Amino acid sequence: MHFRYHILSDLNLILESYSGEYEFKDIFECKRMEMQDPNWKDYYDVLGDIRNGKITLTSDDLVNIHSYLKNHQEINAQRKSAILTNLPYQVVFGTLLKGTNNNMSMVKPEVFSTIEAALSWLGIDTSESERVEKLLSRLSEEEK
Repeated sequence: MHFRYHILSDLNLILESYSGEYEFKDIFECKRMEMQDPNWKDYYDVLGDIRNGKITLTSDDLVNIHSYLKNHQEINAQRKSAILTNLPYQVVFGTLLKGTNNNMSMVKPEVFSTIEAALSWLGIDTSESERVEKLLSRLSEEEK
């Protein structure tokens, strides 16, 4: 698994890029690393790009994700998490994550296939799309 992130303080946004194969525990390891960044804020929204990744999850993992968020308030602040996908199994992951939320988490996930739609849902002007796409591409290139 490869993980990179970039914090856009001016947009209150964290860009995340995942590639390769990973499990839910890998996501939380990445979050712990990210939270050590002095620019990280718990209220920043997240745009997670999983288009180059393949996550392996069980139904128990989904419950564990929400339980983890419920028990770790430092990452369970009220915010949105846009999940950027391009393959059917990635959409299924995001949809399952959203469907099992059951008010256990203050983080509200949503699945998107375009950066423009994700930014719009996050309340960020879509004029930022090109900038965000370039940054995500750079993060993806750094992973290789």
